[in-house]
Amino acid sequence: RKATYTLSNLTTLDTGVSPNMIPDQSIPTQILRRARGLAFLTVFKVGFMFTGRIGTGLVVARLDGGGWSAPTAIGTVGMGWGAQIGGEFTDYVFILNSQRAVEAFAGRGQLALGAEISLAAGPVG
Repeated sequence: RKATYTLSNLTTLDTGVSPNMIPDQSIPTQILRRARGLAFLTVFKVGFMFTGRIGTGLVVARLDGGGWSAPTAIGTVGMGWGAQIGGEFTDYVFILNSQRAVEAFAGRGQLALGAEISLAAGPVG
């Protein structure tokens, strides 16, 4: 249900114009038509010096006939450290342009290590 709501607010597929759509934050229709799959993920991150992150979502793949597969559940967990305080919910929509990308999202677990730096203030950032 949330994936449908998110997609309808980011595209113009159904009605031509979504009343909630912000033009420079929309997904062009031609990109969606070529997509081999879509992944939707909602992530909650909270912390003070050490952070925890957890998220859930789903992946759908385009079938050979042009329709969409049943959704497959996905999840993410992570932790971090550094000069940080606060919490946030973030909704992600991933456009999967190849069958390999669909398989990567719907497949077995993965481990990633990395670094990040960011600054945010107020409701926008």
